[in-house]
Amino acid sequence: MKIQTIHSKTISDNKLVVAFDVGKEKLHAYCEYDRHCFKDSFANSTLMIEQKLITFSGIAESSGYEGLRIIAEPTGVYHHKLFRTARRLGHQTALVNPESVHKFKVVESNDAGKSDEKDPRVISLLAKYGKTLIDRNIRDEYLLLRQLNAMYIDEEKAYVSTRCKIHCIIVELFCDYSFNNEYLYTNVGRIFMKKYHANPYRIVQKGYSVFYQRMKKAASRIRRTTIQRLWQDAQSSVRHQLPADYVQVMESRLNYLWEELLLRENRMGEIESAMTSILDELHTKDSNIPKPVKGVITKFRIAQILAETGPLSDFDSIEQLMRYAGLNIRERKSGYYTGNNQISKKGRSDLRRVLGYIVLPIVKKKSLYGKVYHAKKNSGMSGNKAMVAMMRKFLRMFYGWYKSRLPFDKNRVFIDESNYVNINR
Repeated sequence: MKIQTIHSKTISDNKLVVAFDVGKEKLHAYCEYDRHCFKDSFANSTLMIEQKLITFSGIAESSGYEGLRIIAEPTGVYHHKLFRTARRLGHQTALVNPESVHKFKVVESNDAGKSDEKDPRVISLLAKYGKTLIDRNIRDEYLLLRQLNAMYIDEEKAYVSTRCKIHCIIVELFCDYSFNNEYLYTNVGRIFMKKYHANPYRIVQKGYSVFYQRMKKAASRIRRTTIQRLWQDAQSSVRHQLPADYVQVMESRLNYLWEELLLRENRMGEIESAMTSILDELHTKDSNIPKPVKGVITKFRIAQILAETGPLSDFDSIEQLMRYAGLNIRERKSGYYTGNNQISKKGRSDLRRVLGYIVLPIVKKKSLYGKVYHAKKNSGMSGNKAMVAMMRKFLRMFYGWYKSRLPFDKNRVFIDESNYVNINR
């Protein structure tokens, strides 16, 4: 038998807890105090929220409480008015996990049903057991970084979608185009798109000599064999003799998509520049923030990580940060059954996305994580699972790098602290 001390997580400060179910247009409140409780429903508007919170604050004061603690589920955007108004009036705010609310309904009423009146009661009961989450209220540079990173990811998704559409049109219009998909986005490929819009009928229209001279003049370093290959691909493609009107429509659509692609690239460049500038400001305020290291991480990727994590000083341990990222391990064991361990994926998906981008180039055989990654794959681990292991390792390394207040040391990555100290004596 093993006896341990249990540390109570019940919140003990003298605040009156008011639980809310938040909707787009309406708020449902529930509160228990002394031997009483009150329920209320009102519009989700700033003025109405202010009036109600002042009323609730009066009830708290007359009952001997020292203010309010406003608790609700995160709704994406609809709870912001409530929380901002509460903080402005000097009250505390906290969140509850929507999954906890969903599963705790059965405990509260032995009924899994849902209603706007029932949910705040369940939230209030969760608060009694201390099952609330910190409302971090990320501000200043971190808030700007988070919004800019959301914009960047949106542009990135649209950019990828546009590239896919361009590829589909080229397969139809320039069906025997033999270069890989990346060629169009090289300097020579962009010149080719500007001059001929990937239209094989336009290429062969005035003969090989004109095509050669125009391409050579526009891209002086282009190889003769490349020009010959493009010409041969065009000659082969025009044998399909597509209707002229159909070719014109496809070329027009391709031009629209190409202009959209260039616009997305410019926007992404502007956002990246803005994020790195904000990171420079953060470095002046917090010298612990890691600096970019060639072959490990760029300045922009550091800005993206901080956009998703917020201040790293908020996390007391790497376990907290892993949970925040949704990279904590979820075990499945019962009796003789042992399932596969997987990550929970309950945290910030955009943080996992960024970590994936960071890890991808450093798992090559000669890169920082190359040996470890390929050793895992050679032992039978799937590529996706090995990548997740590297993402977890990188996040652990980044957090330790921040906490250590030391510059990056490649020799420290794969050995524990005690051995590292012995080596450097």
